[in-house]
Amino acid sequence: MIGALARDTGVKTVVLTHITGQIDRPGVREQVISEVRGIFQGTVIFGEDLTVVSPESIGLAEAPL
Repeated sequence: MIGALARDTGVKTVVLTHITGQIDRPGVREQVISEVRGIFQGTVIFGEDLTVVSPESIGLAEAPL
């Protein structure tokens, strides 16, 4: 669902946050990212505690208005 929503809205980057313990396990994390990337061709970031994402860090010259 996340991949389709990102694709259909035309965003360039998806940051997965608020990850439950069920998903944040070896193998499951990679599977989730793979499923999103199978639908969405942009950048997928798996957010972790203290992850900082800024327009500059994802390759945008300036933030959208």
